[in-house]
Formats: sequence, structure tokens, C-alpha cells
Amino acid sequence: MDETDGLWTRCTASLREQVSETTWQMWLSSLEPLAREADVMVLGVPNAVVRDRVESRFLPLIEESLAVAFGQPLRARLEVTEPAAPVLILEEPAPARVATTGDGT
Repeated sequence: MDETDGLWTRCTASLREQVSETTWQMWLSSLEPLAREADVMVLGVPNAVVRDRVESRFLPLIEESLAVAFGQPLRARLEVTEPAAPVLILEEPAPARVATTGDGT
């Protein structure tokens, strides 16, 4: 576990104590630490809906928890992380069967 993961783990423990289980599961459990850049923690979110809701309702709480866990102010920036595109595996068609007549021709 690197420093960013450890910091986020400490932060999530604090966040879970401050929100309901429903709120945690619906809006915050999918956040993932991507990087720490100086005084900013970059968090990945699964889509724009979650990003917008978290920014409008929970960003101050997240930043407060980050500051406590890190020991100094740390801002949070949310980035939508697109899921990897599914890999489509095409099977080669079976070779065509040649119709034969009853006499073997």
C-alpha cells in the first residue's frame, strides 16, 4: 500500500463514521485514490453523476477528513474514470460444410 492509498484508507474510516451507510454505499464507496499532487488528492469517480453529487454535497467533508488524516490542509479533485472498454472476442466461423448426395458425390 503506497502513501496515497494509506491516506485514503484513513480518510474513508473517518468518512464512514460521519455519513449513513446508505450515503456511503451510494455516493462515496466508489471513490478511489488516483494520485496525490502536492496539496491535492485526486480521486477517481465512476461517472459524472457521482462526481457532481460528491462535489456539491460531500467535498468539504472529504477535504476535512483528508486534512485530519494528512495533518495539514489537502484539497480533493474528482476525476471521472472511464471503465475499460470490454474486449470483444470474435470467433472464426466454422468451415462451411459441403453438401453431399446420398451416392457420395
